[in-house]
Amino acid sequence: MVLVSVAAIGGGVFVGFRHASDVRGDAEPVTRAETFPHHAPHPDAGADFLLRLTPDDMTTYTDPVYGFSFSYPAAFDRVTGGADGTPVVRVAHPTLGLAISITIAPMAQSAARVAELTALSADYDQEAPDGVDSNVQAWIDESPAPGDPHQGQMWFARDGFLYQVVMEAPETDLLESWIHEFLYDNLTFLPR
Repeated sequence: MVLVSVAAIGGGVFVGFRHASDVRGDAEPVTRAETFPHHAPHPDAGADFLLRLTPDDMTTYTDPVYGFSFSYPAAFDRVTGGADGTPVVRVAHPTLGLAISITIAPMAQSAARVAELTALSADYDQEAPDGVDSNVQAWIDESPAPGDPHQGQMWFARDGFLYQVVMEAPETDLLESWIHEFLYDNLTFLPR
Protein backbone atom coordinates (compact mmCIF):
# COMPACT_ATOMS: atom_id res chain seq x y z
CA MET A 1 0.00 0.00 0.00
CA VAL A 2 2.85 2.37 0.85
CA LEU A 3 4.55 1.41 -2.43
CA VAL A 4 1.48 2.34 -4.46
CA SER A 5 1.14 5.62 -2.55
CA VAL A 6 4.78 6.49 -3.17
CA ALA A 7 4.32 5.75 -6.88
CA ALA A 8 1.26 7.94 -7.10
CA ILE A 9 2.87 10.81 -5.22
CA GLY A 10 6.40 10.50 -6.64
CA GLY A 11 5.49 10.16 -10.29
CA GLY A 12 7.07 6.72 -10.50
CA VAL A 13 6.96 4.39 -13.46
CA PHE A 14 6.39 0.64 -13.07
CA VAL A 15 7.38 -2.17 -15.39
CA GLY A 16 6.34 -5.85 -15.51
CA PHE A 17 6.78 -8.60 -12.94
CA ARG A 18 6.15 -12.03 -14.41
CA HIS A 19 7.86 -15.37 -14.54
CA ALA A 20 10.88 -15.18 -16.85
CA SER A 21 9.34 -17.65 -19.31
CA ASP A 22 6.38 -15.26 -19.77
CA VAL A 23 8.48 -12.30 -20.94
CA ARG A 24 7.40 -10.98 -24.33
CA GLY A 25 9.55 -9.63 -27.11
CA ASP A 26 13.13 -9.91 -28.18
CA ALA A 27 14.63 -6.99 -26.30
CA GLU A 28 18.39 -6.91 -26.54
CA PRO A 29 20.24 -5.89 -23.37
CA VAL A 30 22.05 -2.59 -23.52
CA THR A 31 25.83 -3.04 -23.43
CA ARG A 32 28.20 -0.89 -21.40
CA ALA A 33 29.63 0.64 -24.61
CA GLU A 34 26.13 1.71 -25.71
CA THR A 35 25.22 2.92 -22.25
CA PHE A 36 28.30 4.96 -21.45
CA PRO A 37 29.98 6.04 -24.72
CA HIS A 38 33.43 7.28 -23.69
CA HIS A 39 33.46 10.05 -26.33
CA ALA A 40 30.26 11.78 -25.19
CA PRO A 41 30.86 14.50 -22.58
CA HIS A 42 28.24 14.95 -19.89
CA PRO A 43 27.96 17.95 -17.57
CA ASP A 44 26.78 15.89 -14.57
CA ALA A 45 29.53 14.88 -12.12
CA GLY A 46 28.00 11.44 -11.50
CA ALA A 47 27.80 10.66 -15.21
CA ASP A 48 31.31 12.01 -15.74
CA PHE A 49 32.60 9.80 -12.93
CA LEU A 50 30.99 6.69 -14.45
CA LEU A 51 32.22 7.59 -17.95
CA ARG A 52 35.82 7.81 -16.82
CA LEU A 53 35.92 4.42 -15.07
CA THR A 54 38.42 1.87 -16.33
CA PRO A 55 38.61 -1.81 -15.37
CA ASP A 56 41.41 -0.89 -12.94
CA ASP A 57 38.99 1.41 -11.07
CA MET A 58 36.61 -1.47 -10.28
CA THR A 59 36.35 -4.05 -7.54
CA THR A 60 33.93 -6.98 -7.16
CA TYR A 61 31.56 -8.00 -4.40
CA THR A 62 30.54 -11.68 -4.23
CA ASP A 63 27.90 -12.67 -1.71
CA PRO A 64 29.05 -15.83 0.11
CA VAL A 65 25.50 -16.97 0.95
CA TYR A 66 23.30 -16.02 -2.03
CA GLY A 67 25.91 -16.45 -4.78
CA PHE A 68 25.48 -13.18 -6.65
CA SER A 69 28.30 -10.87 -7.59
CA PHE A 70 28.72 -7.49 -9.21
CA SER A 71 31.53 -5.06 -9.87
CA TYR A 72 31.46 -1.50 -8.64
CA PRO A 73 33.87 1.43 -8.47
CA ALA A 74 36.55 0.99 -5.80
CA ALA A 75 35.90 4.63 -4.79
CA PHE A 76 32.48 3.56 -3.45
CA ASP A 77 32.03 2.76 0.25
CA ARG A 78 30.58 -0.73 0.97
CA VAL A 79 28.36 -1.78 3.87
CA THR A 80 26.92 -5.27 4.33
CA GLY A 81 24.16 -6.46 6.66
CA GLY A 82 21.15 -4.51 7.84
CA ALA A 83 20.62 -3.29 11.39
CA ASP A 84 17.90 -5.92 11.89
CA GLY A 85 20.00 -8.76 10.42
CA THR A 86 18.38 -8.48 6.97
CA PRO A 87 20.80 -9.55 4.21
CA VAL A 88 21.76 -6.33 2.44
CA VAL A 89 24.77 -4.97 0.62
CA ARG A 90 25.09 -1.26 -0.22
CA VAL A 91 27.82 0.43 -2.22
CA ALA A 92 27.78 4.21 -2.60
CA HIS A 93 29.99 7.06 -3.74
CA PRO A 94 30.64 9.31 -0.72
CA THR A 95 29.63 12.55 -2.49
CA LEU A 96 28.14 12.01 -5.97
CA GLY A 97 24.70 10.56 -5.19
CA LEU A 98 25.51 7.21 -6.86
CA ALA A 99 24.54 4.05 -4.98
CA ILE A 100 23.47 0.42 -5.36
CA SER A 101 21.72 -1.56 -2.61
CA ILE A 102 20.59 -5.19 -2.75
CA THR A 103 18.27 -6.55 -0.06
CA ILE A 104 17.17 -10.20 0.09
CA ALA A 105 14.10 -11.56 1.90
CA PRO A 106 12.48 -15.02 1.88
CA MET A 107 9.42 -15.12 -0.39
CA ALA A 108 7.37 -16.55 2.50
CA GLN A 109 8.03 -13.36 4.48
CA SER A 110 7.42 -11.20 1.39
CA ALA A 111 3.98 -12.45 0.35
CA ALA A 112 2.33 -9.04 0.78
CA ARG A 113 5.04 -7.30 -1.24
CA VAL A 114 4.87 -9.93 -4.02
CA ALA A 115 1.07 -9.49 -4.17
CA GLU A 116 1.49 -5.70 -4.49
CA LEU A 117 4.08 -6.07 -7.22
CA THR A 118 2.15 -8.59 -9.28
CA ALA A 119 -1.04 -6.49 -9.04
CA LEU A 120 0.58 -3.43 -10.60
CA SER A 121 -0.12 -2.69 -14.23
CA ALA A 122 3.01 -2.71 -16.34
CA ASP A 123 4.00 -0.29 -19.09
CA TYR A 124 6.33 -2.94 -20.50
CA ASP A 125 8.00 -6.17 -19.43
CA GLN A 126 11.60 -5.93 -18.36
CA GLU A 127 13.53 -9.10 -19.06
CA ALA A 128 15.23 -10.83 -16.15
CA PRO A 129 18.98 -11.02 -15.77
CA ASP A 130 20.51 -14.46 -16.33
CA GLY A 131 19.89 -16.88 -13.47
CA VAL A 132 16.75 -15.18 -12.14
CA ASP A 133 13.37 -16.94 -11.80
CA SER A 134 11.07 -14.02 -12.72
CA ASN A 135 11.28 -10.97 -14.87
CA VAL A 136 11.89 -7.63 -13.16
CA GLN A 137 9.31 -5.32 -11.62
CA ALA A 138 10.89 -1.88 -11.69
CA TRP A 139 9.97 1.58 -10.49
CA ILE A 140 11.84 4.78 -11.30
CA ASP A 141 11.19 7.91 -9.27
CA GLU A 142 11.16 10.69 -11.84
CA SER A 143 10.53 13.51 -9.39
CA PRO A 144 12.42 13.10 -6.10
CA ALA A 145 12.40 15.70 -3.35
CA PRO A 146 14.77 18.61 -4.01
CA GLY A 147 18.35 17.56 -3.30
CA ASP A 148 17.56 13.83 -3.31
CA PRO A 149 18.94 11.52 -6.00
CA HIS A 150 16.65 9.83 -8.50
CA GLN A 151 15.95 6.28 -7.43
CA GLY A 152 15.22 3.10 -9.34
CA GLN A 153 13.87 0.07 -7.52
CA MET A 154 13.80 -3.40 -9.04
CA TRP A 155 12.39 -6.61 -7.62
CA PHE A 156 12.84 -10.17 -8.86
CA ALA A 157 12.63 -13.71 -7.50
CA ARG A 158 15.37 -16.34 -7.30
CA ASP A 159 15.45 -19.64 -5.37
CA GLY A 160 12.59 -18.69 -3.04
CA PHE A 161 13.92 -15.22 -2.21
CA LEU A 162 12.72 -11.77 -3.23
CA TYR A 163 15.58 -9.50 -4.25
CA GLN A 164 15.18 -5.74 -4.11
CA VAL A 165 17.81 -3.73 -5.98
CA VAL A 166 17.77 0.02 -5.36
CA MET A 167 19.98 2.26 -7.47
CA GLU A 168 20.46 6.00 -7.04
CA ALA A 169 21.82 8.61 -9.45
CA PRO A 170 21.58 12.41 -9.76
CA GLU A 171 19.36 12.33 -12.88
CA THR A 172 16.88 10.00 -14.61
CA ASP A 173 18.67 9.38 -17.92
CA LEU A 174 21.85 8.34 -16.13
CA LEU A 175 19.86 6.16 -13.75
CA GLU A 176 18.00 4.36 -16.55
CA SER A 177 21.22 3.61 -18.42
CA TRP A 178 23.02 2.50 -15.26
CA ILE A 179 20.13 0.18 -14.30
CA HIS A 180 20.28 -1.59 -17.67
CA GLU A 181 24.05 -1.92 -17.50
CA PHE A 182 23.87 -3.25 -13.95
CA LEU A 183 21.09 -5.80 -14.52
CA TYR A 184 22.25 -7.19 -17.86
CA ASP A 185 26.03 -6.78 -17.96
CA ASN A 186 27.13 -6.68 -14.34
CA LEU A 187 24.94 -8.62 -11.88
CA THR A 188 25.66 -12.35 -12.08
CA PHE A 189 24.66 -15.45 -10.13
CA LEU A 190 26.67 -18.60 -9.53
CA PRO A 191 25.18 -21.63 -11.31
CA ARG A 192 22.74 -23.63 -9.21
